[in-house]
Amino acid sequence: MFSLKSFVKIVAFSLSFILASCGKGEYDKEKLFEFKESNPEFQYYQDAFAKELFARSGRVVLKEVRINLVEKLELGRIGICKDWGSVGEILIRRDWWESERISDDTREKLIFHELGHCLLSRGHYDEKVGNRPVSIMNTYVTNDSIYRALREDYLDELFLNQRSSIKDSLSVHAGTER
Repeated sequence: MFSLKSFVKIVAFSLSFILASCGKGEYDKEKLFEFKESNPEFQYYQDAFAKELFARSGRVVLKEVRINLVEKLELGRIGICKDWGSVGEILIRRDWWESERISDDTREKLIFHELGHCLLSRGHYDEKVGNRPVSIMNTYVTNDSIYRALREDYLDELFLNQRSSIKDSLSVHAGTER
């Protein structure tokens, strides 16, 4: 029979072995990335994100995030953020991005959403007022006309986690659409 003390030592030893065998620095991170650099087409959106972040919070973006187009993503997704620690990678499905049906506002919402994951460590936030998402971090893309009308409130929610203003604005906006 093992004593509790012996059991704890065995578990601690096993965990230290497991953690050491898959620790950071034991692989070439560059092999994990699909791309070595970002597609210049996305620089506008990254600059706009950094500008809005600084204007609201005084924070600056210190982490490199590479954004690129790919032919296919798993589970029918249109965008995904992969966080590799000091560098992030956002992959956007090419057919969606290049579609003539996709507006510049929708493109901004998607890139800001993915940068929210990579740079702000934000998860999805799926609360709604009526049928309108309270956050850019919603799993589903918001309506363009609502986003454009309430962009400042949506960005305050994204960068400052201030939800009361966007909730109030969505309630008022919903009341005027009868």
